[in-house]
Amino acid sequence: MKYKIDIYKLRDSNITIEGWVLPRDLKSKPNFYVYDKDNNSIIPNIVYTKRSDVADKYLKNSKIEDDTFGFDISFPYVPGEVYKFIIECENDKISQNVSDVEIMKLNSFEYRKNKKLLEYI
Repeated sequence: MKYKIDIYKLRDSNITIEGWVLPRDLKSKPNFYVYDKDNNSIIPNIVYTKRSDVADKYLKNSKIEDDTFGFDISFPYVPGEVYKFIIECENDKISQNVSDVEIMKLNSFEYRKNKKLLEYI
């Protein structure tokens, strides 16, 4: 499974995580989970989005019918709290902390610029 979190957006006490997931088996769909600091499950609002850029980059010679690899996931966010964001697909699982520090880091211009440069190395 390949994935990328593109950006965090904060608005009106909610956070939206935008990114994409490319499963090993293209027929599989990822599952998303969010937990608060006390490990209580939070039910996020999930919107799947088409990401032809992901298909173009990773599936150049494949004939795919569905390029819905993107996601926008929203849930209530309290500044200062730490949340756990989990993506599961087939036997793969990633876990990412979502906190003020992570949000500032990912959304900073310098971080995104360095990440983009590393894609070409």
